Amino acid sequence: MTSPSSLTPVLEHIRNHHNEAVNDLVAFLKYPSISAQNVGLDDCAQWLVDKMQSDGIRDARRLPTDGGPDV
Repeated sequence: MTSPSSLTPVLEHIRNHHNEAVNDLVAFLKYPSISAQNVGLDDCAQWLVDKMQSDGIRDARRLPTDGGPDV
């Protein structure tokens, strides 16, 4: 079981970056894409890769699939 004190850094990070996280989510949700029509999927996937890399996930990349692009 996790002790409450071990969650303190996580909770502080959430409090300190709440607005940034909400803004990122809003930007992502505004990205025009319609999976069923294959509209905007490449651009949306690339935005997500770029965002993940800028947030420190250096090996984030797009993976080829038979359907829409996976990240």
